[in-house]
Amino acid sequence: MKEKKLGLSLKYKLLLLLTAVPVVSLTIYILIATRLFENDKIAYVKDSGVSVARSLAVQFRIEIAGFLERATPIAENFDFNLQQFSETSKTIFAKQDRMDALVVMQKAANGQYVRLGELKKDNPFAQQFLINEAALNRARDQALGSGVFVSNTNFSDLHLVVSSVIGDEKQVGHLVVVGLYRASDLYKAFTRPNIYQYFLLNREGKVLLQPTNAVVDQDVFDQVLSSKTPEGALEAQSPVALLVSYADAGMAEMKVTAVVDRKEALSAVNALLVRSILFFIALISFTVVASVVASVRLTSTLRELYEATRSIAKGNFDVRVESRSNDEIGGLAEGFNAMAAEVARLVVDTSEKARMQGELATAKLVQDTMFPALHQKFGEYNIVGHFEPASECGGDWWNYGLVEGKLWVWIGDATGHGAPAAMLTSAAKSAATIIETMPGITPGKALGVLNQAIHETTKGRILMTFFIASIDMATGEVTYASASHDPPYLVRYQGADTPITKKDLEPLIEVNGPRVGDKKGAQYKEATVKLNVGDILLFYTDGILELNDANGKHWGERNFVKAIVDSTIMAKSVESRLEKLKISMSDYREKSSLSDDVTLVMCQYGEAA
Repeated sequence: MKEKKLGLSLKYKLLLLLTAVPVVSLTIYILIATRLFENDKIAYVKDSGVSVARSLAVQFRIEIAGFLERATPIAENFDFNLQQFSETSKTIFAKQDRMDALVVMQKAANGQYVRLGELKKDNPFAQQFLINEAALNRARDQALGSGVFVSNTNFSDLHLVVSSVIGDEKQVGHLVVVGLYRASDLYKAFTRPNIYQYFLLNREGKVLLQPTNAVVDQDVFDQVLSSKTPEGALEAQSPVALLVSYADAGMAEMKVTAVVDRKEALSAVNALLVRSILFFIALISFTVVASVVASVRLTSTLRELYEATRSIAKGNFDVRVESRSNDEIGGLAEGFNAMAAEVARLVVDTSEKARMQGELATAKLVQDTMFPALHQKFGEYNIVGHFEPASECGGDWWNYGLVEGKLWVWIGDATGHGAPAAMLTSAAKSAATIIETMPGITPGKALGVLNQAIHETTKGRILMTFFIASIDMATGEVTYASASHDPPYLVRYQGADTPITKKDLEPLIEVNGPRVGDKKGAQYKEATVKLNVGDILLFYTDGILELNDANGKHWGERNFVKAIVDSTIMAKSVESRLEKLKISMSDYREKSSLSDDVTLVMCQYGEAA
């Protein structure tokens, strides 16, 4: 074959592609980002400031509302008869660790306000607050008309003076409460280091809270207070250019203001842009290096694929190729490895499957030896059986034999089917062989011994249903015991000229017990029934009821009972009746596979005339 002339090397194509993509992407990103930053940087800073101011306003409102919520019940529980605070008021006040002092005033008939009482904590701040009569009266007057007033103090740890009117201030007797409140959380919120500086302004333009060493001209705050909107942003000079955002505090006409140096705010955005450019430059450099390395690895992978292909051709399926990339060559290497592994697996699986099939054939041969002859006659009693496993080995087992002169019939069904269930039936067969030799054994005792043997064998992980019948061949009396097995049917013979109906099928359900192997030491009760000449005992496993037709529909008990009646009408001998049942099952299945093992055993007392 003529060698094809190659064009541009694959490694150069890869190098070009991996380098060009990030370069183009970076260029487009920088152009778009720069334009967006130029258009949006001012709006972004203002919006951020408004959001922060709004959050601080909510925090302030919650703090003051919390104080008022605690102070109001203290004032309302003032005992006017004793002219002192009640024990309830004192208890509530004592629990408020951030409330250092509280004064309650009442408007008298002459229009003057009388101090009813005061509460204080043991600290110098509270004492200084209570003796400042002018400040208390000013706080009281400020609260009138607006309902609530907040002001700062010169105390350390940032105390606020909070005053509020309780009741209708137009009516004589209303109360005014003035408190000294330690607002440490607010202090931290307004003074913590940040690109923004936060200020709390009262309605008079006085700064109540501000960062340490903050210097902003008063005309900036005047612009904020003159605004008619509850929140917004503006630009001001003080003396440098500032971006100012504000939001109503929600009470006492106060405003929370966030101030940031315009130059500092824009420099942060520009710094972010520079860092992005540096990052992408580093990314491009890394991409170039990675592209060179990838191209070298690509050619080495191709060489390994060539050598590995030659090894496969020689029958060495253990060879593998290292995948060094995620492109088509890397996929080819992974596909080659998967192909080699699959071929090796198929070789092993074929050998293993042949071995397993041989073992299953041996297991099936062994299991076949556990079943008795399909047709046997004991005096007047004629027994026929049928067993069909759902897989190579089945979980059903049946047997018959003479035990102390009585005819015993065993039938059992292990959980599931296949090799595990077949192993359990082998254990059941071994146990039954020993049980039949025990003197004075009865079906109930036999199930007890069998339960013990199965439980010790499987530890309760695999169980069996079982039914044992002992027939006194002289009297026709049947003694039976059941371990949750589907109850056999006693088909009563009505005479040569009387056809069998469903009413003539008697299920043997007088006794029942737990499955063998389920509970250690389980006991099984026994019941008896009398056979008449011509009667048939029909034993079966639940695989018959679970037969599926071509559409997956179960045969069910109703169809099974109908088939039993039809078989007794259309056939006379027990052999022909069993054959008729098998034909009915086969016709229903329409060659669909079995979902469970199927076992049928018929025992007829005498011949039907």
